[in-house]
Amino acid sequence: MNLVVLILAALVALASFAPLGRHDAWGVRSLDFPRLPLFVVGLVLLVGYGLAWGGGSWLEAVTLGALAVALLLQAYRILPFTPLWRKQVLTAAPGTGAPSLSLVVANVLMSNREAGRLVEIVREWAPTWS
Repeated sequence: MNLVVLILAALVALASFAPLGRHDAWGVRSLDFPRLPLFVVGLVLLVGYGLAWGGGSWLEAVTLGALAVALLLQAYRILPFTPLWRKQVLTAAPGTGAPSLSLVVANVLMSNREAGRLVEIVREWAPTWS
């Protein structure tokens, strides 16, 4: 069991550190995206193994240390996108007179023959630039 947990911990750490390099390979770049799952799995592994660990080999200590650093890296990358971080753009107050833009976005199939319904929606929402 310990070996399986250590291998998983090493894989999570490796997946966290690999995108730090300047490799353009899609396999490396794709590891930029599953940050939250990597963080959760790594946290479960670290807490679970840490609670059960009664001392061990230097390999276990190094692996768990690398996992802890990987978790800090993932947290650093995830936190700016959570409510825990300060906003970079303030919420605009409505009716301040500042220029505003409203959009209507429609994904319409080429085979759709009900153009009138889309025109109704656009008129109803009245996208403007003011």
